[in-house]
Amino acid sequence: MNRRLTIACSMIPAVLSHIREVMAAIQGVNWRWIDTDALKDLTARREADIAVCAADELLYPLQEDLTLAALIHEIPSFPKKLAVMCRADRADLRGLFFSLDVRNTYGKVWLVGAGPGSADLITLRAQRALAKADVVYYDDLVDESLLSFSEGERVYVGKRKGRVSHAQDAINDALYRSAVEGKTVVRLKGGDPSIFGRAGEEVDYLRRRWVRVEMIPGVTAASAASAAGLFSLTQRRISKSVTLLSAHGIEGLETIPSAEGTRVYYMAASKLKEIARDLSQRGVSLDTPVVLVRNAGFWDESCVAGTVENMADLEVSPPALLIVGNVTAFARVERKALFIGVDPDIAGVQEPVVHQPLIEAVSMPTPAPDRPETPLYRTVDPRPAPLDLSYFSAVIFSSPCVVEAFEEVYRSFPDHLLCYAFDDSTRDALQKKEVHPWRIVACPVRKPGSAKSKKTSVTQSVPNSG
Repeated sequence: MNRRLTIACSMIPAVLSHIREVMAAIQGVNWRWIDTDALKDLTARREADIAVCAADELLYPLQEDLTLAALIHEIPSFPKKLAVMCRADRADLRGLFFSLDVRNTYGKVWLVGAGPGSADLITLRAQRALAKADVVYYDDLVDESLLSFSEGERVYVGKRKGRVSHAQDAINDALYRSAVEGKTVVRLKGGDPSIFGRAGEEVDYLRRRWVRVEMIPGVTAASAASAAGLFSLTQRRISKSVTLLSAHGIEGLETIPSAEGTRVYYMAASKLKEIARDLSQRGVSLDTPVVLVRNAGFWDESCVAGTVENMADLEVSPPALLIVGNVTAFARVERKALFIGVDPDIAGVQEPVVHQPLIEAVSMPTPAPDRPETPLYRTVDPRPAPLDLSYFSAVIFSSPCVVEAFEEVYRSFPDHLLCYAFDDSTRDALQKKEVHPWRIVACPVRKPGSAKSKKTSVTQSVPNSG
């Protein structure tokens, strides 16, 4: 079926010649030119079906009733991409030019929130994006064990106070160039990419260049901090609102919601004096409780409580997040239990569980009469670096070989640790290490893979840093 199109194009002769060649390659289409203001003919006067112009001349964002039907390669006489525009309700025109669109060769960029700390706080959708990635550009404060979800290239582009940082313009350009090369790109950011993560700048840069972008949210540090301290950011009769603020540039803030709500300051460790002064000037009561949460979402998360009056004297090293408001009055970080065996889901303890495997399973060979039996487990090699045991209230020992592995890494069994033992042989192994019998208790064991285990087990993984 023949179709007749009106094309608005007011460009140099070489470009007009190129467009004629493009149109001639499309079978069954007749066309005529309108050599005036291309986009006005397409929109205001509605005299054209399509408009052709230089892609970098388009106003961004496009009018809602317009769409880019195709982006056409540069030609030697005109070193800019050409944009073929049509009305958004003309799916037939989008389909007509689809095969000419160079964006079909582009990759896609995913802006992915890694969550605030522990690798198990990342979403399933984010894991799937990482599995597809040809290249991952990852930030500071991202658990690097997450990179194991991807077999693609890994590029560190982190920013951290006091360290050499990667310029945002260079990151934007790297994302764009990787996408134009046809790669599937993941930009992996700590927390949620839309909250103080510069996602807006990266989305804007890429969309202005017609690269497809998708954002995958992550657990933000404010949520992780309240979860760490076991308090709610909002609470009936106490706090009806939450305000997220950056501690950088706090002096320039002109308006903040009333003192009745909860304030959350990101990147706050080095700005406590400035924030305290600002709160006081805004009439926030000096006895308002505050809490500083460090490493929210990681195994070593901790919090320091105070008030607006004494918060400037609180000492905490970054990364730290400050929460101001009455909801923080009872904030406490619960100490965790350290599981050093293979499967933490089978431990039925009440404490939150952190998993640092010190042993690994060994596959069993086919039994043979002339060959001794191979052990089921062996010590992880290389050994992981020991964790600071002051963050833990207990250690879970699943077998005697786990007891030996713990001693190899930690050298001793500190007196403040309760020792969970799976069975009598494990209890005997602990007593041989001179652990007081009163510190050794039976560990509730769940059947592996049971529904109860899947629903109730909460663990954090610690990457092997050996």
